[in-house]
Amino acid sequence: RLLLQAGIDINRQTKSGTALHEAALCGKTEVVRLLLDSGINAHVRNTYNQSALDIVNQFTGTQASKEIKQMLRDASAALQVRALKDYCNNYDLTSLNIKMGDVITVLEQHPDGRWKGCIHDNRTGNDRVGYFPANLVEAISKRTGSRGSESSPSHMSPGSTSVAPAEEIWVLRKPFAGSARPQSVASCPYNEQSYGDHPKKMEPMTEGK
Repeated sequence: RLLLQAGIDINRQTKSGTALHEAALCGKTEVVRLLLDSGINAHVRNTYNQSALDIVNQFTGTQASKEIKQMLRDASAALQVRALKDYCNNYDLTSLNIKMGDVITVLEQHPDGRWKGCIHDNRTGNDRVGYFPANLVEAISKRTGSRGSESSPSHMSPGSTSVAPAEEIWVLRKPFAGSARPQSVASCPYNEQSYGDHPKKMEPMTEGK
């Protein structure tokens, strides 16, 4: 905290990474929170091509690491997707085996359509990390910082180059005061990267046409 007040470069790196890498590796929850609140870049990778989230996923298994993982996921503004079908590739040790309905936090998006993702098991508290085809999932939210703002669901088409027409999705949320009905959320195309032109809006039909 004193170093931050003195104006130190918060994103200064060594071979091991930034202070966030070190704090995550050592399970220092409050230090991780302080660094994130102070604006450290959670996307920085060390000389071993590891982010702070990669390190905590790989090397730590303590109770503190669970909270650190969640903070780093939020800070990474990770896209979350849902698997549309099962996927298993026993010939590729880096692949992520998924089942239909699994919620995956996307860690990396590659132009060849092979994405890196993480599945969190709420029952065991463990994470599984690996690669999967982007055309087997649909976007369900775009998490931005700790605020967790969401964009509505949209389907990824094969090759991850276009978006299918929007459809109405019913999402069950905690009711506001005086309301007990689930709210309707209309989906919109995910626009993190360029996925082609949006579908043209249909002009309303007039009588006599």
